Amino acid sequence: MNEKEVNEITLGIKNLPKVSKDYSDRNRNRTSPIAFTGNKFEFRALGSSTNPSEAGTILNIIVTYGFDEIYKRVKSKTKKGEDVKKNALEVVKELVAETKDIRFEKNGYSQDWHNEAAKRGLPNAKNTPEALKLFLKKDVISYFEKYNILTERELRSKIEIKFENYIRTKEIEYKYAIKTVNTLLLPAIFKQISTLAKTSKNLEAINIKSEEISKEIKMYVKELENFISSGHGDLVTTAEKFASEGTEIPSKLREKLTMLKI
Repeated sequence: MNEKEVNEITLGIKNLPKVSKDYSDRNRNRTSPIAFTGNKFEFRALGSSTNPSEAGTILNIIVTYGFDEIYKRVKSKTKKGEDVKKNALEVVKELVAETKDIRFEKNGYSQDWHNEAAKRGLPNAKNTPEALKLFLKKDVISYFEKYNILTERELRSKIEIKFENYIRTKEIEYKYAIKTVNTLLLPAIFKQISTLAKTSKNLEAINIKSEEISKEIKMYVKELENFISSGHGDLVTTAEKFASEGTEIPSKLREKLTMLKI
């Protein structure tokens, strides 16, 4: 094996262009078609609390489906005695054309890709509940069952647990927001108001009305408390509301505190 062979990734198909291996720092090859950093391939999509085996399972299902589809097409095109390689290349050409919509050669980290995905009609889950519901689509369930990964009942149970974990996590976040406001932010606000008031004849002179500030902040805290304690329906509906309505109240509270530079 010569140096040139070592520095190139062999894809096993002579008709495809060769791809050079990337030995640079991992933060410099995010747009590499195949990020190979010396002695490993990288899949950069998991959070630190996520089990990578689940992502690996999904990728394997996708790859298996792809090989399955290619095999069926090549088999249907090839009669006894015909050139299999020629028909295989024809199938590859068809697939390249059919999968054009999922390929994007520009910056996948920018808003451009989100806009382009919407234009192409591609799914783009913006939060956890949206992403989890995709697991429950009929075609997704059918492939989990077809390749003997999970039965429909097992998959639905798995996703139900994920919905419940999501709701519990968001509930902890919202309750902590309430505690932070009541024990840290409001006392700091009133302490600052008191300090300013000592150098002014009254609070109106510096355009700060403690009653109004206290009323607005306590209103948002009460809204968040009511939101957490109110019934939202089943797990999916609750998760969706936690991802939409639930995030709006802390955002309003944060905006108010930002205005005060607290």
